[in-house]
Amino acid sequence: MKALGLMEFLGYLPAVDGLDVALKAAGVRLQSCRRDGGGLVSLLITGEVAAVKASLSAVRAASGKALLSSSVIARPADQLAAMLEQISPSPLRVPGAEKREAGADKSEKKSLLPAALPPGREKEAAPSKEPEKELKREESFVDKELGAMTLRELRELARRLGLSMGEEKIRTSNRKTLIAAIEREQGR
Repeated sequence: MKALGLMEFLGYLPAVDGLDVALKAAGVRLQSCRRDGGGLVSLLITGEVAAVKASLSAVRAASGKALLSSSVIARPADQLAAMLEQISPSPLRVPGAEKREAGADKSEKKSLLPAALPPGREKEAAPSKEPEKELKREESFVDKELGAMTLRELRELARRLGLSMGEEKIRTSNRKTLIAAIEREQGR
């Protein structure tokens, strides 16, 4: 890696637009794309120093106010390069991927919320000698998972589960209402 370019955007769509401009402007590659929360999206690109500078200049010209900040690090130190290689980009959701995963394994449910939780946050229920304690533990786990989900994720889950409350009600409901409706749908 000869140079590292960092860009921070407000919103996912402007970030994709900016990345497209950067990749087309010069010979650079995407190192990682990360959602940082609050609508912020960070992109790291690598390439030759001149190519990264040219790409970021093109992005600045094309993105306007959506580009919050950008920086070029020419010839980063070895420790920085090693640190960046260890950072794995967060998986960005692909719109059809969850449906394909859910359709492939409909008969096998690992939790009460199939294909709704990000990878690594699902727990598989182990056989237990005390089913009541296991059920309570699983219910509290699902409650914590629902509480940790964003409002947008809760609305997507409500639509996937086909809640009887209707699209307009899902669109205008708050977190508390959606969580209660999802729990009712799950039979609790």
